[in-house]
Amino acid sequence: MRVAEDVQDFEIEGDFSLSKHGGWFWLAGWTGREGYLIYDAGLSSTTWFLYRISANPPACTQIHFYSRKFITGQQRVAISVRNGHLNFRVGDFRFLEHFHLPEYERGDVITGTCLPPSLYKTRDVTIHALRLRHQDGN
Repeated sequence: MRVAEDVQDFEIEGDFSLSKHGGWFWLAGWTGREGYLIYDAGLSSTTWFLYRISANPPACTQIHFYSRKFITGQQRVAISVRNGHLNFRVGDFRFLEHFHLPEYERGDVITGTCLPPSLYKTRDVTIHALRLRHQDGN
């Protein structure tokens, strides 16, 4: 789901319900060719990854990870980018705080579910409330 289009600095906060298993992701600064991906496989001993994705040349570079934080049930989610620095929080847990994103560009913010290896279904995610703020030249 595209949450915001063509934004540079933004804050998104919302109430989400997350099923027990399945992949979940956020893309920030997605230009259709490159951007940053936060990904959770949604397994009981899950690892959260931050990747830089580029289509030309094709590359998916892991730049950070946080392991063994399993998230399920109703949670408050907050993601923001300000001056090329990423903040990401789920519930009371801060995964990333003022994390520098090299070569970050304005782009879309997208969230969705995906099918991780060895699972037979995607994660169910229900959005109960969502708030977006952005401050750009657009």
